[in-house]
Amino acid sequence: MMVSGSVVQITNEKNRWYPALLIVDEIKDWGIQAYHLSITGEDVVYIRLKTGEFRYIGEARVIVGGAETL
Repeated sequence: MMVSGSVVQITNEKNRWYPALLIVDEIKDWGIQAYHLSITGEDVVYIRLKTGEFRYIGEARVIVGGAETL
């Protein structure tokens, strides 16, 4: 079941971020708001995806600055 913190992959080949893996921030009735972390964890980039433009991959624990989040 997808929850905040789930990992999704963009499946819409027309999306400029295709086929990026993202972390779900919020689940909306129209789709999701998700984000991508830079390698350093200092930069966070958000994107909104409509239902049908992404696929649920699973869950992961993200550790940023020593703090673990789901």
